[in-house]
Amino acid sequence: MDQITPELIRSVAKDRLTLIRAALEALRSGKKKEIEKFGDIYSSVSIDDYLSRIEAEQKQAERLVIIRNELGYDLLEQTSNEISAWLVGAGVEKTLADRCAKEIAQLYMNEFDTVDLHQEAIKLALKKQAATEKAKPIPKSRRIGSKTPGATEPNDLRLIVAQGKKKKTPAYEALKIAAYVKNPLEFSG
Repeated sequence: MDQITPELIRSVAKDRLTLIRAALEALRSGKKKEIEKFGDIYSSVSIDDYLSRIEAEQKQAERLVIIRNELGYDLLEQTSNEISAWLVGAGVEKTLADRCAKEIAQLYMNEFDTVDLHQEAIKLALKKQAATEKAKPIPKSRRIGSKTPGATEPNDLRLIVAQGKKKKTPAYEALKIAAYVKNPLEFSG
């Protein structure tokens, strides 16, 4: 049975990697001028830039540790608050948004980077909202067969159309009378 030995690796490298030997030696040397000769392996970002970026990321991580420890920053709480604010902005009622956000933040606490928390939160909120609405009795004004469309504001388009029907006026005419439909000639210059 054959064994892989350092000599075998050197032999294969010598025989099969002759075309890239110069590039490998340039990389091994670490000399920027030598590496620049090979455009396909040299990028515009230098090693120094790369190391500086890594150092900056490390300092950022250290700052986050200090902020968490000394200032009492709670990642779970902050994530929950951000998701809740997003849900409220999406039209979810505040107490439901808070409950769903907290539940999603706890559920995916170790997966913040891999899971779309907003998507999961809105799914949960819609599910809970639907369950709550099924449990509520339907108001008389929204029951099937009700004569009024459930509108109570005088400028509600549904109410205007319903009042027009009572007077046997088409919906278009009722909306025109209420000044919601304009004459197209008013817009010509």
